[in-house]
Amino acid sequence: MPVTRYAKSGDVHIAYQVFGSRPINLVVVPGFVSHIENYWDHPDLARWLLRLSSFARVAIFDKRGTGLSDRVLEAPSLDHRMDDARGRSIGGVGLGLAITDQAVRLHGGSVKASNLPEGGLLVEIRLPLQFVGGVSNEQRAPVVAKV
Repeated sequence: MPVTRYAKSGDVHIAYQVFGSRPINLVVVPGFVSHIENYWDHPDLARWLLRLSSFARVAIFDKRGTGLSDRVLEAPSLDHRMDDARGRSIGGVGLGLAITDQAVRLHGGSVKASNLPEGGLLVEIRLPLQFVGGVSNEQRAPVVAKV
C-alpha cells in the first residue's frame, strides 16, 4: 500500500496517495464516500489501481469529510470539492485541464489557458494535423471555446 500523505486545502487536510511513475498524471476522483487505505483491502479494486499505475502516475484522495481527510461540519460545496481535487501536491492543476493537457501533449500538441477579462476561462488547444482536404493548419481558423 502506498504511503498516505496529507495536503492542505483551505483549512482542511486532504488524505492522498500517489503511486506509479509513468509520464501521465491521473487523479482518481472518488464517488460518494471513500477511504483510500481501505481500497487496498479489496483485491479487484487494488488490481485496478495497480493497472492504472502501469501507464500513469496515479493520485487518489479522500474527499473532505470522508475517509482519512479532516471532518467538516457541513457538506462541502462543489467549489471546495474541486479545490481539493486539483491541489498541486497531488499533481493537479484542475482536473479536466490536467487530463486534457496530458492527452494533447501525447499527440505533440499544446494547451494554453487564460482568464478572460469579463470572467471565465479561455482554453486554446493546438494539435499538429496532417493536411486535411487540402487545407493546412496555417490556413485553418482557430477553434476557441469560452467557458
